[in-house]
Amino acid sequence: MSGYQKGQVKDIRNVILISIDDLRFDCIGCEDDKRWLEAFNAHSIVDTPTLDNIAKEGIRFTQCISTSSYTPSSHTSMLTGLYPKRHKVKTFFNQLPKNVTTLPEILKKQGWNTRAWSEHLTFQMQDITRGIDTVIEPFKSQTTNLFEFIESIQTNQRNFIFIHLFDVHKPYLYTTGGSERFKYNDNYLKDIGNILKTIDIDIHRLLYTAQTESKRIIKNYDELNASLKEYATYRSLDYLLREALKSKNRLFEEIIPLYVHGVNKFDHGKFQDLLLKMTDHGLLENSILIIVSDHGETRCKWDGREDFMNSFNISEGAIHVPLIFYSEHLPAGLVINEDVSIIDLMATILDLLNISNNLDLDGISLKPLFNVENTNMKFDRTLFSETWAYQGKSTFFGIADNQLTDTYLAEACARREGTKYVWRNTKIGRNGYYNFLNDPFEINNVPLDGKGMILKNQLENYLLEYQIKKITIDSKLNL
Repeated sequence: MSGYQKGQVKDIRNVILISIDDLRFDCIGCEDDKRWLEAFNAHSIVDTPTLDNIAKEGIRFTQCISTSSYTPSSHTSMLTGLYPKRHKVKTFFNQLPKNVTTLPEILKKQGWNTRAWSEHLTFQMQDITRGIDTVIEPFKSQTTNLFEFIESIQTNQRNFIFIHLFDVHKPYLYTTGGSERFKYNDNYLKDIGNILKTIDIDIHRLLYTAQTESKRIIKNYDELNASLKEYATYRSLDYLLREALKSKNRLFEEIIPLYVHGVNKFDHGKFQDLLLKMTDHGLLENSILIIVSDHGETRCKWDGREDFMNSFNISEGAIHVPLIFYSEHLPAGLVINEDVSIIDLMATILDLLNISNNLDLDGISLKPLFNVENTNMKFDRTLFSETWAYQGKSTFFGIADNQLTDTYLAEACARREGTKYVWRNTKIGRNGYYNFLNDPFEINNVPLDGKGMILKNQLENYLLEYQIKKITIDSKLNL
């Protein structure tokens, strides 16, 4: 394996950023630390050869964290290089301010074509995809198809391609969005039915209840297309499944392995097919492929409810995410253990493309780490994550009728070299200092040492702008 030298990346035609929504770092086979999954008997079933092979041929970061456990907020950080306190997108109800510059905007000015496949309904509404000329939202159309989207890309041009995939998100084992979903969803109800049989519940009865609840809660249900109706029903079914498992005290022992099986199914199915399609279309030649996630899924409590979910929590399961770079121009098999963040993506991409900018970014370029002689290089910095909570008419579809009564910062952390200091809103719990390398469940609040005091002070400075005693939401969208 030869060393990577500055300026070696030349004639890049495509930058492909794939975000696999809700993918935990330890659900990739090549990640060593599976202690959390082991507690729920889910470690031995991890099977992700597609992701493992890309990591083997590329550069894998073992300690990448997200800025938030919310999908819109973290994706905004990816595309702006900023922490949420600067880009202002905290949950689903904020819009990206006009004075914030996005990566696609910069590339577009440099003559790049910008395209996106977005399996999230709020990205365009919140202006997170600003600068992307063509945004395909498969939930909104029955005829869109991911593989046809790939085939439509002109490989003789320079392309920035953002692909957001929702398959790993609940309802697990179910592929959402475009017409390609029919290929991957044949056994979904059978798999859920097998779990329900163990607690003597009939899948057909529960499915009927799910459909009835969907129609009752969603006022415009009859106006939805078939894809959204199907998703609404299966999202409702997922909620009812969890309630049924809770009643038998079997939620986590069933739902966490189910999540892992969902990751496996995605890796063997749609994701493998996507990479084959990109390869056949020539998109991976003279290209940079980046695979990342916005957040993970973990066991947490919120508003009196305990569940396996992502929001309102900044434990490692929620913010520790996979990050892989692959290119024929970059080293193969490089494993980097330095602490990095999704805020570093924008600066790294611009650096790899030799595009200068004078923006005041929170993230830094990771390009120096791509030299095999610099794999032990350390960045002298602390990284931050935060998550918000909202209260109102909460259902398993989110907020009904836009009745937001309260929105507040729930948790925030300063993270560095295996330790993290966590600030918690008093509605959530108490502050704490954790060594997550030795304590993967983050249950032992250890006494503050010198390093802990530094992290505490850094986090307090990070949160100064929020005026913690009175945090308000910036804006609301008519969702």
